[in-house]
Amino acid sequence: MELTLSQPDLARLLALVGRAVSTRNVLPILSHFLLVAHADRVQIAATDLELSLTGWLDADITQPGALAIPARTFTELVNALPKDTLRLSLNPLTQILSVRGAGSHTQLKGMDAQEFPPLPQGTTPVLKLPAAELKALLPQVTLAASTDEARPALTGVLVNGQESTLTFAAADGYRLTERKLTCPALRQELSLLIPARALHELGRLLNGSAETIELLISGPGQVLFRTPQFELATQLLDASFPDYAQVIPTQTRTTTLLPTAEFLKACKQAAIFARESAHTARLNIIPGRAGEPGEVKISAQDDETGSHETCVEAVVAGEPLQIAFNVRYLREVLEVIPTPQVVLETNHPNTPGVVRPHGETGYLCVLMPMHAG
Repeated sequence: MELTLSQPDLARLLALVGRAVSTRNVLPILSHFLLVAHADRVQIAATDLELSLTGWLDADITQPGALAIPARTFTELVNALPKDTLRLSLNPLTQILSVRGAGSHTQLKGMDAQEFPPLPQGTTPVLKLPAAELKALLPQVTLAASTDEARPALTGVLVNGQESTLTFAAADGYRLTERKLTCPALRQELSLLIPARALHELGRLLNGSAETIELLISGPGQVLFRTPQFELATQLLDASFPDYAQVIPTQTRTTTLLPTAEFLKACKQAAIFARESAHTARLNIIPGRAGEPGEVKISAQDDETGSHETCVEAVVAGEPLQIAFNVRYLREVLEVIPTPQVVLETNHPNTPGVVRPHGETGYLCVLMPMHAG
């Protein structure tokens, strides 16, 4: 193997692909990158056997070849080199990679590429998704996924495909998110439980360079996402996602329309005083009188540091209500609402509330209420 490539481009690719390098000392090969020089592009891959990331980089290839190279050492070396052209060459007898650039010469001991685990291979794409829309919806959904490994089903995102619509859903027992995406090209029913971690990484990889992304079934229990620049493959979760439809309220007694930015700012302020009370913030929803606008008072109290209250002008339709929510959960959903105004639907102090973007359909977040004390 012999090639030349750009140090900045290589450094960026290593940073992205390196997120799949195993941090556990299970198999030595899992702490390595797979480096493959093809005819006109370099392929760099990493895997921890649950998540695999592969990226491609344009390069001037003199001689193809392949090597498994220690990920941490190689990344630190490339980051420390000047922003210049690098020349890489491999001695296949010793498995030593020579790295030359800007007056420096480094020799790295690698391993035979044959020892690297086989990477998932996709066949025919199930469907193509608009990359920009997918990037926007992923944080809207994954914010509700659990991190509790004792409940594996809730650490994933359920992706259901039916009648030209993909539905993404996540829940952690305290909140639920659902986002629908219209996919006219969907020709078959889908039901995939994808680890939220994999979708977090997918969101980072979608940097605007691709207009569409392919979704492929790469084998039993595996799914693969592909663009011309990268591939991400992950094991599906072997668990049953709960029937969440019954959690979404079907009736609303009070509908409140608030400016998203002001509501978010009020939640951030209340969060300062809600840290020691399980992040509990109280919402006092007050309808307007005689044509005057209503308001929502967002308050939190800490016995040691004090208390805080912010009033946000709102359009309130229905009955007055006092209800408490986890203000951190409120803040996180407001941060991914793209519309200038947001709708809060409530019923009783002890029943869930629903947050929706005003004027847009297809997204909702259900929040369980908290005991106000």
